[in-house]
Amino acid sequence: MKMVKKLGLTAAATFVLGGAVIGSGFVSPAMAAALENLPLIGSVFKTAEGALGAAVDKGMVTFPNVSVTHDGITLKVVEAYYDGNRLSVGMVREGAELDGVMMPWRDLEQSEKVKGYIDWRSSLLDVTVNGKLVKGLYGDSGEIPGQQDTFTYNIRKGLEEAALPDRFELSLAVKVTQVEEPFVLKIPITKVQPILSVNPEKTMSKGDFSYTVKRVNLTAGSTRVVIDSNGTVPVTENQTGEYAASKMYYDIVDEQGNPIQQSWVPSPSEAPKNHYHEDELYSAFSTAPKSITIKPYTYTVKKSDWTAVDEQTKTYHKDLEMTIPLNP
Repeated sequence: MKMVKKLGLTAAATFVLGGAVIGSGFVSPAMAAALENLPLIGSVFKTAEGALGAAVDKGMVTFPNVSVTHDGITLKVVEAYYDGNRLSVGMVREGAELDGVMMPWRDLEQSEKVKGYIDWRSSLLDVTVNGKLVKGLYGDSGEIPGQQDTFTYNIRKGLEEAALPDRFELSLAVKVTQVEEPFVLKIPITKVQPILSVNPEKTMSKGDFSYTVKRVNLTAGSTRVVIDSNGTVPVTENQTGEYAASKMYYDIVDEQGNPIQQSWVPSPSEAPKNHYHEDELYSAFSTAPKSITIKPYTYTVKKSDWTAVDEQTKTYHKDLEMTIPLNP
């Protein structure tokens, strides 16, 4: 199990997945605001991260209100969002008087003796859709800062390959510490249709390095970009000697230069490879852009351990920038 840098969430863990009172329809922004005032049905997504907050504002989330109770602990699914790029579920835990929701990863031995923590080590590893196990999905979970007893579960990669239908029942098995029976949550999911999907097949190159933008998917709540790259990344004068360039990363802006936020950015930790297939998720644009610009960048890393000298400093490669017109 590998920890990832994740924006907007704390106590995050990531996994490779292997193995109805209000109803599940979409609600208007006005109805969503009203639901926030009801006990235990407020918006978990609103403050989770930018992409999910935007989906709430646009009335694109559903409110399944599915709950399961075992041994005095209740897990309730209060929100869900699926747009083909990402699938997110917002949950509330009831019946545990604990400061955190997820097992503290720095103190696993002690926390597993306490009743009420979400055991992320063995939870959410098996996902079923309409009763069938789906493999090859990449998921993560984490607490919501500022919201007591809440957490989200997200699937960000593998959804396209899974070829899920537009409507389905998602089944998640969640394990809680000191509760023997797993919490099996069966959640109705409805897909939000994309605003725009294009396959640019456009390439930029410099020296031995090149990258090709294969796909761009825009929805009300997220942006997905698929990029293939080949060759040795270019270096600057500051990336020689004991220093080097990391793998290539990609920022995205609209025609006005407004950036969108990448959902998570893995920190440099190894020498760059010669081939990458990047399937990356970003936040949604506030308004549909006329074009987007891909802005490749690297970090300066230490050759001794391939970690970044300063993750706040990016080296952009302007001669590799690519602008992609979007014509709905």
